[in-house]
Amino acid sequence: MYKILFADDEENVLRYLPIAIDWETLGIGEMRTASDGKDALTQAKEFQPDIALVDVEMPGMDGLEFCRRVLKILPKLKLVIVSAFDRFDYAKRAIEIGVVDYILKPVDEEELEKLISKIVNNLNKSKKESRSIEEIKQKALEKEIHEFAEQIIKNDVGELELEKEFPFLELYENVSLVLWDNDNISNRKLPFEEEESGFFNSLCRQSMVLFLEKK
Repeated sequence: MYKILFADDEENVLRYLPIAIDWETLGIGEMRTASDGKDALTQAKEFQPDIALVDVEMPGMDGLEFCRRVLKILPKLKLVIVSAFDRFDYAKRAIEIGVVDYILKPVDEEELEKLISKIVNNLNKSKKESRSIEEIKQKALEKEIHEFAEQIIKNDVGELELEKEFPFLELYENVSLVLWDNDNISNRKLPFEEEESGFFNSLCRQSMVLFLEKK
């Protein structure tokens, strides 16, 4: 579920927007309101919303200035300008800042629902792509560690060569790597970052057992 922030200096708008459509059905689980630009910026820092519906004309800080500032803090935030002014210069500036859409007051419920649905779908797509990228990175690192372990078993690489060939294994924490087979037993201490060492928990090869222990 995603989070949304409503920023508007009109109380009736702040009362209306949270009940205008079925937000939960669209994937919105939490919402907050702000009555001016400065309050909206403070709320955004604390609340970390995924989407924000922002009025242009607000006291303290206008909507466009809020958008400009908040994107420096939350670059992935999806911003929608909600304004009573059908002005090209506002829309142009909003697009230049990085606003995803611009809708007019009074807000049409059907238009709002379609817009939020589109934004949520894009957020879901981005999240799925991010997970896929992380899975690819994890599989690549796991493969490298498998190959690394096999080289150790075969005694094909010395300590200096290890440092050269595997620079990602930096010296943050000492981890004991215990290897043994029927004919040869060796105990080497190798440094890994905690997240990298986790891959060894499932690494077993025929006559080899890996044991990780933080020191």
